[in-house]
Amino acid sequence: EAICDRLLVQGAQWRQVKRPVFHPGRAAELVVGGVPVGILGEIHPTVQEEFGIPGRAYLAELNLDLLITAGRGDRTYKGIPRYPSVQRDLAFTLPESVPAAEVEATIRQAGGSLLVGVELFDVYAGQPIPEGQRSLAYSLTYLDPEKTLTEADVERVHNGIRQALQGLGAGLRS
Repeated sequence: EAICDRLLVQGAQWRQVKRPVFHPGRAAELVVGGVPVGILGEIHPTVQEEFGIPGRAYLAELNLDLLITAGRGDRTYKGIPRYPSVQRDLAFTLPESVPAAEVEATIRQAGGSLLVGVELFDVYAGQPIPEGQRSLAYSLTYLDPEKTLTEADVERVHNGIRQALQGLGAGLRS
């Protein structure tokens, strides 16, 4: 993601892939404009054993030529905001089958123009989370470039995000 940001690549998405070399459910492909440009994931334990690799190992491969070509664009800068931002955390449980990319897209769409930052900071599976579910926690940043946000402004948008996540099957934790 940092490489895509530096190269001005827009619309990069992660999608889960299954490859024999990778641990099931722990590999993703980076796609830009429908074209795969990279893959990363945890090496399958049997492959690790074959090569005598102790502990967990990870592999990443990026096609930098494709990324550089996709990233041709002009960098634009914004001035420092005159008004303060508001940060809120949101934690919820969700079926493991729902990709994090879909969750983030739902959050961004529901947040509208006041939502300027979305950061996943915690993923947890295990007790007391039911089997087949995982807990995700996001830090959300709200900002209006025209005025100081009120508590009511933030709550209206934050509640809209909660409702949109419930449409994905999310159970809110906080």
